Amino acid sequence: MHDMTRPQLNIQLERPNGLYLSGEILRTNVRIHNPDAIVIRALECSVLWYTVGQGEEDMAVHFFHREKPIRTGSVPWDQPFSMECVLPASPLTYDGILVKLSWCVRARLFLEQGREVVDEVAFRLGQVPAATMVREIPPSETAIQENGHFF
Repeated sequence: MHDMTRPQLNIQLERPNGLYLSGEILRTNVRIHNPDAIVIRALECSVLWYTVGQGEEDMAVHFFHREKPIRTGSVPWDQPFSMECVLPASPLTYDGILVKLSWCVRARLFLEQGREVVDEVAFRLGQVPAATMVREIPPSETAIQENGHFF
């Protein structure tokens, strides 16, 4: 159910599973629901990656597009906006223990009086397996191999 007092955003990836490989084309549609509820100043769509976890958090924009009307009513806001870009070789999505790197498509709708509506959809770039905790082996359990024999 959409709030009928202001526009809502909906981002839809071409691939429902959200898995992409380096060099592939990411295609997406952004739809604005209830665009006539308020004056829309602009729509920004970006493809970006960000990190969360230990240390400083990083973020970089890979692709950016801004749709802005030349005059009132010149952009058909009720039509879906298609976006596509070629994905880079790196960085790849990584679900680490201390740091996670995530990719997303983000749409920002700029409204009158400085208000904004934001939506974001995550996707995976690459197939790097998630990190797992490894049990530390105490020295008493370690084996030494010498000439093909374990001691």
